Amino acid sequence: MEVPAEIDKSQDTVAWSIITENHDGNPLEAKGTIQIYRLDAPEKVYLERYWDLPTEDYPDSTAFRQDFPHFALRGEDQWQNWPKERIGTYDFSTAESKSFDFLAKAYDTGHYLVELNSADKVGNAVTFKQKFQIIDTQEQQIPKNLLS
Repeated sequence: MEVPAEIDKSQDTVAWSIITENHDGNPLEAKGTIQIYRLDAPEKVYLERYWDLPTEDYPDSTAFRQDFPHFALRGEDQWQNWPKERIGTYDFSTAESKSFDFLAKAYDTGHYLVELNSADKVGNAVTFKQKFQIIDTQEQQIPKNLLS
């Protein structure tokens, strides 16, 4: 699925291509669901770490936040760890259409996750996930957790 990383809310609809093919690049028909989730980003903007996450838990989170106020302690800066709320589920079939029309103006500015679920010809689950953001250039709004 081809989903832009940033979508302007002023666009009525954005067409996302659904590409299903085998390992040789030959097209395959597929059907499944597309789920849209709103991600609840933290209010705080974190700096990128200069070091890896520790293998052991920091003993005192209060001391860490006092010593390193601009760094995430336990991955709260990573979108994969943010709470999410499903706000839409849509069925798709590439036999009928190889694109999905996303109605951008129906959503608020913010961070979102699209998840495409299908199965291969032997029944194994196939999942595609991608984060994207909705911005509003007319209202000059950006999602929270971003520096302007």
